[in-house]
Amino acid sequence: MFFVKAHLERAKNKQCNPGMMVCFSGMLYNLERTADNCVSIAEEYDFPGN
Repeated sequence: MFFVKAHLERAKNKQCNPGMMVCFSGMLYNLERTADNCVSIAEEYDFPGN
């Protein structure tokens, strides 16, 4: 969520191209979903010795 807030702050301060906001926000959303899925997989994996 840190990256989304930082991006919104840059957009508010006109430090980035507004036309790229949709693309960048979509990429951040997909990366966050990927990370959440990786965590879920890691939690389900039965590590040897556990």
